[in-house]
Amino acid sequence: AGASLASMVYALGDVSGAHFNPAVTVALTLSRRCPDLAPATALMYVITQLLGGAFAAYLSTVASGDLDFRLPLNADPRDHAYTKILFGEGAFTFTLCYVVLCVVVSEATKSPTMFGLAIGSVVT
Repeated sequence: AGASLASMVYALGDVSGAHFNPAVTVALTLSRRCPDLAPATALMYVITQLLGGAFAAYLSTVASGDLDFRLPLNADPRDHAYTKILFGEGAFTFTLCYVVLCVVVSEATKSPTMFGLAIGSVVT
């Protein structure tokens, strides 16, 4: 996954700014360090990213033959799996956003050549 993301960042960075993740798009917008990223454009990117993610999930389930979209709502409340999942998602999303802000838009730390590798490494 990380190598695929790094490749896509290098390939499409000049086209769309490589906006593949809604959390990263929101972080870049809120940082106000991307003058070309207007809030309306960011909203369009986020909506498109969410629709693309939903479509990718659908294609994945069709390809695997498992069309059951139900979540385990009957999980034991004493099981802290959801808390662990939310913590992990939050920690890795923060790390991804932090790395993107550092290697793409920070004047002090941005990397004009290794940004894709750094971003892809977070996901690996």
